[in-house]
Amino acid sequence: MTATVTQLGARALRKIGIAIVADTDRPAPAAIVAQAELASRALRAVGINPAPIGTGTATGITYAGPALATAALLKLAVIASDETPSTTDQAEALTRVSDVHDVLAGADYVTWALAAVPADVAEFYIIMTANLLAPQFGKPANMDAFTGAQGMVRAQALSGTYGQTLAVAKVAEVHEVLNAAGLVSWAVSAVPSGLAEAYVRMTAALLAPIFGYQQDAPGRAADKAGWDDGLASARRAAVISGGLALAEQKIQAVHYSLEARGRTRWTLYDLPVYVEEDYVLLAAVLLAPECGVKADPNWGPQAEMDLMRILALPSEREPVRAVYF
Repeated sequence: MTATVTQLGARALRKIGIAIVADTDRPAPAAIVAQAELASRALRAVGINPAPIGTGTATGITYAGPALATAALLKLAVIASDETPSTTDQAEALTRVSDVHDVLAGADYVTWALAAVPADVAEFYIIMTANLLAPQFGKPANMDAFTGAQGMVRAQALSGTYGQTLAVAKVAEVHEVLNAAGLVSWAVSAVPSGLAEAYVRMTAALLAPIFGYQQDAPGRAADKAGWDDGLASARRAAVISGGLALAEQKIQAVHYSLEARGRTRWTLYDLPVYVEEDYVLLAAVLLAPECGVKADPNWGPQAEMDLMRILALPSEREPVRAVYF
């Protein structure tokens, strides 16, 4: 019995690891995830606290420049814990604290004055100041520590309400990308829980550079991998929900391509049993990229060769010609 286009399409989907379940057999839709929750999860994925922690202003504890300067000298062991720095050393350290503040304020995310540095970021000021001072006291500077502390100040400053607002906007951006690609049938305020992780990974990929992650090799590669993985998950979900129609289109495309090249003796609706698997393999090759998976590179050549062998045989109604010597 000749298989239908629908049956062949379902077989092609199974070939690439996607099983289509009839609508009547599917369980009720799972819970949905709100946009704000997706934003919070994406922030945590890049190491940012979405809670309104406020960078020290919640407790009102702040430190002035002179206290930070003295603490930097103490960290370098220029003075002991029970000593008072000399006027010259204190003045030099205070200059470096001011330099650190200027560097941070120039990045547009520091909103406090040097006279009132929040407690949440005071230690990072001290680390940065100590590493700027170190060479003047014959000590090696650790610029990795300087850069790391700078990143922590940025992370603290961008946490809380600011970061949450930014992340919510990025979730909307991810949704628009998926919507433009025809991969969603829901509102951004009601993302299916099964797709939440895809949204989180793609949103985190957009947020990572903003929060000071490396723009070059390792960080950038990770960002791209997260984006690509999330997009592939969304694409697979879209295929599963509307995959059978897509698979049928691919079966039709296979047939019309073969027909245009003169490689058929049959119509699409009376396929011989012995060519069904070749159609399935060729359709699976066409489906794979749209489903975010890789097809076996041998499927296409294998099916084409098999069809050529079949066409080389005499047709059912054509007599076999024998040659006698």
